[in-house]
Amino acid sequence: MEDTGGLSSLRTTTACNECRKNKRKCDGGKPACGLCQKGGRTCSYVAEGRKKKRKHFDDAYVKELEEQVKTLTRLVDANNIRAMNTDDASGSHTDPIPEYLAQHKIQNQRSFGQTSSSSDDDVAIDARSSDAMEELGSMMLKLDLRDEGEPNFTIATTETQTTVNRESLGSIDSPHLLKPPDRLDIPARLSDLALKRHLVEKFCAYFNRFHQVVSVDETSAMIVQDWSLLPDDMLFRNLAILAIGSLYSDAPDSRSSGQSAVDIAESLVLRCLKFTATPLTVQGLTLMSWFYLMLGIDMASWNLNSSATGLVLRLGLHVTALTGGNYGPNGAEQRENYHLRVRTFWCYFSIDRIITAVLGMNCTIPWQRVRVNAFTSITANGGTLDELAFSRHGELWHLWDSFMDQMYAFDWKNMTMSGKQSLMSRSYKALLVFYGDSHSDLRRAPVNASDSVICFQIAYHVAVLLVHRPFLGDADGSQTRILALRGATAAAMAICRILREYRRKCPLSSLPPQVMNYVVCAAVIHLLNATSGRTGLGRRSAGNLKICMDTLVAVGERWDARKNTSIRFIRKLAHKWKVVWALPLQFSAPLEESEPVSGMESDTEKEDGHDARCIPQPREASLFAFPDTLEFPFDHLNTFPEEDDISALDWLYAGQFHDNETISPVAAPINSMDHNN
Repeated sequence: MEDTGGLSSLRTTTACNECRKNKRKCDGGKPACGLCQKGGRTCSYVAEGRKKKRKHFDDAYVKELEEQVKTLTRLVDANNIRAMNTDDASGSHTDPIPEYLAQHKIQNQRSFGQTSSSSDDDVAIDARSSDAMEELGSMMLKLDLRDEGEPNFTIATTETQTTVNRESLGSIDSPHLLKPPDRLDIPARLSDLALKRHLVEKFCAYFNRFHQVVSVDETSAMIVQDWSLLPDDMLFRNLAILAIGSLYSDAPDSRSSGQSAVDIAESLVLRCLKFTATPLTVQGLTLMSWFYLMLGIDMASWNLNSSATGLVLRLGLHVTALTGGNYGPNGAEQRENYHLRVRTFWCYFSIDRIITAVLGMNCTIPWQRVRVNAFTSITANGGTLDELAFSRHGELWHLWDSFMDQMYAFDWKNMTMSGKQSLMSRSYKALLVFYGDSHSDLRRAPVNASDSVICFQIAYHVAVLLVHRPFLGDADGSQTRILALRGATAAAMAICRILREYRRKCPLSSLPPQVMNYVVCAAVIHLLNATSGRTGLGRRSAGNLKICMDTLVAVGERWDARKNTSIRFIRKLAHKWKVVWALPLQFSAPLEESEPVSGMESDTEKEDGHDARCIPQPREASLFAFPDTLEFPFDHLNTFPEEDDISALDWLYAGQFHDNETISPVAAPINSMDHNN
């Protein structure tokens, strides 16, 4: 064995090149190791330095850091150029900096750790950059400095200004700016205290209950105010209230007074949009859009509603939850302003839903962009029953929008069958949970419920109907189509049952006009079922169509334009589907293109003899509910074994008949209902 000269047998961390090549144990001696000295060989070592471990970085994290550095660099460049321009403009004694020197300075500041500026300047630049990085990283910058508007991906260049006072207009000398508007002369008839009280009371009794435009305290103050001294936005809103109140009034001079209010309100529209764009202007635009819709002037209604939508977005009424609750030092004033903003949005939202549904348009504000607290958050002690129904009504349609947004899309037909089944199940179950979580007073039987509760219940069943309707276009025999047929049929039957039970205690004419659109949705499903022929299902559909037509005639006593449009639509559809036999006799005549649909009094209304509105106090009663699921083992739509509603609904949800044999139910049938007709 070769003598190593007493060298240590332990390996060293650093070996010379000769020992490495010959695979010998090196003692690491310098300038030459022991083996090299003994053998007379040249000893050399590699450059010293420990090999670093390889680090692995997250690609997404690295990319994010690179984007942040680029953003910061652009921001620093912009600030430096802006600062140099400011110095050039303010200091005439300072020599201008040549462009190549300015660019050289910017390039030097881009080099981290090699800047020629002082340490104080470095700290200032780092502080600004940190704030900018935090804001730009969030990508949720507001539109202006007063937290008005909506989250946006751009930085606003100016502060939002929603009102322009007359003094500032008078001090501006510009040929492109109109002169400040003069005060309007209010006709003497609109200054009559008794007339104003009458029209405002009609508005509150028959309209405000369902849309909550103004509070009770505000209506009391509105009557005694001197309207000639009001600002344009408040005057515009108040005149719209009088115009709607005149539609509900039978007083001799109410229509002429209402027309005067409309004329002045129309002259204020552009003035308010230009000079006083406030939540009160949104209320006025919304009320006037509803006014024109009821008169059948659809284009004016849509344009005013679109203007209200633009103003809602500009004022940020749809994102009040992002800043609500922080009232600051002026708590009372800011709380009142916050309440006005929340009330205005939900009032706008309820009427927008009516207008878009009647005109066949999509909702004007996507549901993902709405961040508003519930209406009951601004009411005392949870609100009255009307306020509670209004609040849940708005939440219902917002929930409905979240599902229908996927159905009213161009790629709807490209969705897989499993995706459609999942969407239908989630939509229906979400509505069931929503209705089950509603206050018990909102789920009372129709015979014990007020008009606002009845409207909420019908709206709920319409929402159930509408989430099933898009699936009717699926392939014949598909599971989604079968489920859609049964779900829509059950909802349409529930609507008719509510109307029958309500008619026992009050005339159908006491229902709000938006019910007409709900009834049309149910009538279309009954017409579809009538295409099965004169079977049990067809005969039951004919009976339900009668209550639908009676409701349209009764509710449309004051709204001829909407009534005629709705009835004519149903008649045309019945002729197209060849099911005219299912319509009541007075509506089954041949339809001519130029034939107007005349107003007819319902036979049932004549028999009942009701001629006044009836709003009783609600009492405890049974609940209306659907089964928990719609997954049933059925294959096709069949006829009902019996012709009463309870048997029909039991069959819809409990099983199917094949040669007088009943399949066991998967879900319990609807219970706790009063089924006596």
